[in-house]
Amino acid sequence: MVPETFAEPDDDPSFLACVDRIIAGLVERHTPEEIYLIRIANWFDHKWLRFSGIGRAAFHGVSIHTVLKDFTQEQVTFPPFTPNRVVTQHYFCRTTHGDFEEHAPSHLVHRTERGHSSKNLQRRIADFSQSAVFIWFSSHSASNGRASVMAYTVGAQGVGAWYAELRYDAAWRLCLVKGASRPEVESLLERPRQSLDI
Repeated sequence: MVPETFAEPDDDPSFLACVDRIIAGLVERHTPEEIYLIRIANWFDHKWLRFSGIGRAAFHGVSIHTVLKDFTQEQVTFPPFTPNRVVTQHYFCRTTHGDFEEHAPSHLVHRTERGHSSKNLQRRIADFSQSAVFIWFSSHSASNGRASVMAYTVGAQGVGAWYAELRYDAAWRLCLVKGASRPEVESLLERPRQSLDI
């Protein structure tokens, strides 16, 4: 059985169903050994995609020698969400029967103590797992009427990363896609609900 989300207060069940379809589709496409599901407080935008943190860069000005700089890197790192934005973190690993079971992770994707985002610059996803799907999704989708999903995959083909924003207008509709083609994300969202068992 593929892991599914569960509702927290103010989560829209129909948005969580979208996330569940994305999870099932990515598991089918990538056959990972591990799945990490991370719920982030409120909507987050596409700037988090491949964002590594803020570090210091040399600046040769009159009286300033260094400046703060946003970093994205070729080697993908975890997005540096602050601990107060991380609502839940769940870890699932594949069993010998091929399904997934939830376990306590040996290492958390997001630390529970606040630190400078520059410490995140070396937390590479490929060093964390060799075969995994990481899904970040937003909370409070019911009251916000907008929601976000971000997926990182790691496997033999390397690391992939994409972001999608959805808005509610009688139903959840795909608004913005970054890092993947729109048809690719739409195909995940259009999966029939009964195909969640793999």
